[in-house]
Amino acid sequence: MRTFEFIIENDVSDTIYNVTWNCSDGLDSIYSTDLEGNQSLYDYLQHNYSSPGQKTFGCTVVSNDGAESKAIVFTLNGLEIENFDILSNNASWRVVSYDVRNYFIPMETNISMDDGAAEYSRVTTLASNENIFVFAEQNFSSDGSKTFTISLNSENYTNDYAEAFSLEGVSIENYNRHSSGTDQIFSFDVRNNWNPSVVVWNISGVLSNSSSLDNDELLMVIVENNYTVQGKKQAIITARSSSYEDTITDYFLIQPLLIQSLITLSEDDSEAVSELIVENTINNTQQFSWRLDTQEENITSNLINVSDNIFVYIGSEYNDEGVYNIRLNINNTNYNDSEKRGVVIS
Repeated sequence: MRTFEFIIENDVSDTIYNVTWNCSDGLDSIYSTDLEGNQSLYDYLQHNYSSPGQKTFGCTVVSNDGAESKAIVFTLNGLEIENFDILSNNASWRVVSYDVRNYFIPMETNISMDDGAAEYSRVTTLASNENIFVFAEQNFSSDGSKTFTISLNSENYTNDYAEAFSLEGVSIENYNRHSSGTDQIFSFDVRNNWNPSVVVWNISGVLSNSSSLDNDELLMVIVENNYTVQGKKQAIITARSSSYEDTITDYFLIQPLLIQSLITLSEDDSEAVSELIVENTINNTQQFSWRLDTQEENITSNLINVSDNIFVYIGSEYNDEGVYNIRLNINNTNYNDSEKRGVVIS
């Protein structure tokens, strides 16, 4: 049952004649009336709804001077699913609970729940404002993405609720990578969240292994690998238990021989002096040569030994004033690097 307050206002000084109204669900005026200037008319309308859900209630007022309509939208609560909670989360087991409350007239309803592994159903009658507590326990046979779906069905009303969650059979935790030149040290933990099982874990292109882990057991992994080929690298760390796989992807650059810095120390109207710092990031001494393209000449070097860092100073001459884009390249048999910068001759 809902009660509506209905107000008709005459906001002018003249009398309005033959005022009638009609509202939703057949609630109409049984007489006509006149409203004197600045007079209001109050009416209270009641309607007994046979089903819950979203409703629209509207009224139209008609008089000799015209008409006007207004409507409101509201919701009548019916069977509601409330207070959904996962009470226990242990490996493959999940224990859930929720309340079913009837905010409407007494209704018989079928309460069903589907978790992808099993379906439960129960028919019960709930009085107005009565609620029941529902408790369910499920042991899943596989991990991965899951959904609890709860459905309430009565003769003239339905309501659904879905709760998505993931059963992670295994997880990679506390991942870290320490870089020392071409040596990369990977460290991470592998945790078995599932029942006791064999967990397979690997680092792409480096190592693959497996370990038997109990539920909630943690395995600490530390792996060192020396990357000897220059360039961008991608390390994919994976761990799998049952059907679930956890993955971490890491990107890094291997540069055994690199230009750490290229700066211009001095510039004037005919020459410039540049400082080059070359870094060797591997443990062994390397030989390299350099070439500087000044846009007016190419300056090259003989082979130079470098065990750590080396400073090289290069003087270059220019015939004309202007802005020059210089390019410096270093290389040896296996590795190379390059750098650009501008030089102003004025």
